[in-house]
Amino acid sequence: MKQFRACCILAAVLLLAVASPAPAHGQSSASLTEPSCNGTLREVRTTTALREAFADLMGGRLKPGSVVRLSSNNFAMDRNGWPVSLKDLAGTSEDCPITIEGTGRGTVIDGARYPKAPYFRSQVAGKTGLADIERVENEQITGLRPKVLPRAELINCFKVKRVSWIVIRNLAFRNCWPSAVFIKDASYVTVQDTAIAGSSYAVVAYGDTHHILIEGNDWTQDPDGEMWTRIPWGVSHHGSAQYFNGALFGGRDIKGGVVIRHNTVRNAYNGVRIKATVCKTRIFCRRNLNVEIYDNSFYFLRDNATEPEGYAVNWWIHHNRVYNVHAWFSFDGVHGGPHYVFGNIGWFDDIPGRSCEDADWLDDRDAAGGPTPRRECDRSRDGKVLKLGNSQEQPLYVFHNSWYLRANVTDGGRSGPLRHWNNAIEFCAPRAGDEICQTVSFFRRTDGHGVHRIDDYDFHHDLSNHRSFPERLRAQGYPVDGIRVADLGFENGPAGDFSLRADSPARGQGCAVGWRPDGALACRAPAGGAEPDIGAYQGDRPVNGPLFRHVDGADEPDGVYVERPRIIDVDLSGLARGGLSLGFSVPIAYHEPVVPLTLSLKRGGDPVPASCTIDQRDPWSLTCTHRRAKLDSESIAAVLLPSNIVRRDGRRAPVTLWAATDARLRFAD
Repeated sequence: MKQFRACCILAAVLLLAVASPAPAHGQSSASLTEPSCNGTLREVRTTTALREAFADLMGGRLKPGSVVRLSSNNFAMDRNGWPVSLKDLAGTSEDCPITIEGTGRGTVIDGARYPKAPYFRSQVAGKTGLADIERVENEQITGLRPKVLPRAELINCFKVKRVSWIVIRNLAFRNCWPSAVFIKDASYVTVQDTAIAGSSYAVVAYGDTHHILIEGNDWTQDPDGEMWTRIPWGVSHHGSAQYFNGALFGGRDIKGGVVIRHNTVRNAYNGVRIKATVCKTRIFCRRNLNVEIYDNSFYFLRDNATEPEGYAVNWWIHHNRVYNVHAWFSFDGVHGGPHYVFGNIGWFDDIPGRSCEDADWLDDRDAAGGPTPRRECDRSRDGKVLKLGNSQEQPLYVFHNSWYLRANVTDGGRSGPLRHWNNAIEFCAPRAGDEICQTVSFFRRTDGHGVHRIDDYDFHHDLSNHRSFPERLRAQGYPVDGIRVADLGFENGPAGDFSLRADSPARGQGCAVGWRPDGALACRAPAGGAEPDIGAYQGDRPVNGPLFRHVDGADEPDGVYVERPRIIDVDLSGLARGGLSLGFSVPIAYHEPVVPLTLSLKRGGDPVPASCTIDQRDPWSLTCTHRRAKLDSESIAAVLLPSNIVRRDGRRAPVTLWAATDARLRFAD
């Protein structure tokens, strides 16, 4: 994946802990948005003026395409729960959104809530779970007058409800508990380039919500780092620090279409956690579909980097960096599938709870006032990569990942179909007196019945230095195939550099992962050419992997959203040889056999026309050719394509540039 930012020496990681967040892909964090489509610019300097601007948006006095720009200032919210709200409002398209933006970290939205304060502990802390944040809209808070804490407004910072084509960007959120941005019954909402400190959920979504882009944000949930170093897992999960039990993005029974990319999450409980009711009727089959989580950095997470819950379909988790995370990819208790986990790298040099003392937590109480269960410091410290115990009907694909481990590859109960290919898995060597590197099993059995459904378990072309791999595992009944080596040939796995040395035994030992005609993935010997390398890298470059494919949900009269063709890949690497390609989220069509495309140049000169065709065997992509010599990606100012490319079925939905992967994409008309 071209967006994969491979970094990864330990010094760089430590710098990230204090550095400013990286700008979103294709967007400078210092850039400002110009109004469009006859919209206007409203500059605000106070919280009162901000509320007035939002009222003018909802009243139609500010039109689609308008920009509300917050100055470099502190915008204090009412700690008792009056958020800044946008309701029943819509831009008209990706060209005419409504933009709420700041000027960077100097523009601070201050929620004025502090989770250690008695007020928060008594009135808010027990309402920070995914079920409770929404439920509070329909109940009276016992003992509080509505004017003190309005029952509909436990959220105290930004709330957007029944809106579409809204962009929130370039802001800093502080002390917004339980969430900085609350979304309900909304579509095409972007939260971009924000710096967030605190919050149970930085962004949380409910209801008939789809097409949410979380991009280029920097979230530190626990600036003191105590959740990792001294708070027991049980206390942060369901005890006095339960307010930490959230994520950068959380959702409950939303439709889907979520893109989470280029974010940094550090000192937090989870990275992404979306829950959906298990599919008992067709209506619930329309939830938690099509989630893309890629090119994110997850550092020092006390629980999971990613966690679908209940029911989930078509999650793509790829090209992320996972550093000192307890349980990386959780699929425990999940129905649905398929899911794809590839191109990720993960490593560690620490364990949670190093400074934890049991005596500090003997009197800890949960939200109901009872003693906190599982508050001991030695709970949930071992970690794992895959947390299983699911009933997925469709496969979990795990391939082309590179990991440096002190923990089991899997933990939990049985799983549905599992496809585990081309993974490079290095275990640290146990040393006397070393608390971190201990002897661990490759798999961990916890339910007495084995970890997997052996009859639907495909595990081959992996590489590992584990003493049980693969012969002893096969003797235990696991159909495991792979290569055991003493040295995997990473440049520096313990420091997060998983590029391959020239002598790496991972080179040329993999199988080729590709689509089958029935829409499943298979890993086979390549049809001509060299075999792929094992792991997240092909030599010193990140593996590309397959491109995202959208999956439609149950077809109900007013049900699942219609996915417009989104551009999910722009490949300009072949420009010098006269070629380029664009990948789309759904199969596409055009009213002519040749699709025109134009490349405009940065240094002037005539635009370069290109002729594109849709491969009938692969209608998810446009393959284009041009005749101009000496072109490369750096010379291109814009890629202009027609807006009447449509979805290739009876719905004929038009192409959209929302969440496109290259900021140079434009419509020619």
